[in-house]
Amino acid sequence: MNLRKIGAVLVGILLAMTGMVTPLSVAQANDDPPVTVLHYMQYDWNPGCGPVGVSRCGYVYVASNHQTVGACDTYADGQGMWAEYYTTSGVHNYVADANGSQSGCSETTPGVIDRFRPCLNSGGILYCLATWRYVT
Repeated sequence: MNLRKIGAVLVGILLAMTGMVTPLSVAQANDDPPVTVLHYMQYDWNPGCGPVGVSRCGYVYVASNHQTVGACDTYADGQGMWAEYYTTSGVHNYVADANGSQSGCSETTPGVIDRFRPCLNSGGILYCLATWRYVT
């Protein structure tokens, strides 16, 4: 395991310990108050990436039609940006930026999006921000 991967794993562990992110679980309760999305919404992965955590990792978004959700990886570090989402019909799924940090994002149109949040794939482990963004 190289130093970059070790650093990424340690950052993920520290973020999980501080409650800023939560490792993905099958059934995850969330008591955070909902944040409502009115139109197109971008949700950045924050804290950042890079050696000192100040670079932009990427973001996820829901288009203004409220039916398209996407993920954009903006930092070349071997970690991937994913969007976790639920539709209003109860479908739960993910979309990952398929080309990594290269130009362009990946998106899907599964139906009306109810809520979404960014996840960082670090060494095969997804770390998702705790707060969901709700779409109205």
